[in-house]
Amino acid sequence: AAQALEEREASARKTEATLKASLQAELESVYRLQEVKQKKIKCEYEEREREIRFEAQEAEDALRQHVSTLEAEGARRADELSEATQQLALLRQKLAELTEERDQD
Repeated sequence: AAQALEEREASARKTEATLKASLQAELESVYRLQEVKQKKIKCEYEEREREIRFEAQEAEDALRQHVSTLEAEGARRADELSEATQQLALLRQKLAELTEERDQD
């Protein structure tokens, strides 16, 4: 009876050790899976961040190009306005001369 009891205890210890080892292996597997998931999430986050930075850079470049175009258009219009102002001044001068000639006649 004592030997049977010892055999059962030995069997129970062996089963306990097997279960502990199995549980430890399962925990390690869960930890590895968790690490893989965290790395995947981090990679996805970094990829999205790169995409957003790229889109922001494209938008900034487009905005700068638009500002440059508007500045060039503004400069062209300022030149046109200056030319028109000069022409108006010449026409006013000519009108004044004609008016003076008419008044002298």
